[in-house]
Amino acid sequence: MECEKDSLLDKLLLGEYVKGIQDELLALDIEYFKICGKCGERDICTYLNVVVDQYQCRLRVLSTSISLPANTIVDDQVFSLFKYSNSIKRTGDTINFYISREHLVGVYYMYCSGNTVKWLTHAPVDYEEVLELSDLE
Repeated sequence: MECEKDSLLDKLLLGEYVKGIQDELLALDIEYFKICGKCGERDICTYLNVVVDQYQCRLRVLSTSISLPANTIVDDQVFSLFKYSNSIKRTGDTINFYISREHLVGVYYMYCSGNTVKWLTHAPVDYEEVLELSDLE
């Protein structure tokens, strides 16, 4: 089954990666997952939702997270992360900025412009985690 893809997938340069894992997602009946990689030296993850009904499949981008070391100097880019994040969490020596769907393309290009994003891994996530991090419509 071919899934209808969110137009944001291509804007985030995720279209080919998702195409490669789509069969796995459908076979394992994964509803929420994240794709993570590197944008320069920064870690980036994008959270997605797979909706499958009897006749069709849809992939929808929910949010993006950018992770920075806790000792990062606050410059204009980091200040923008504070401004556009809907949630900020510290885990150990890392601060995770979660950006809602509304702002993620702008933040993505601000941080990843000039860098080739290397999408490396994907993993299922719990609905509770997605609810906490995303503005679900």
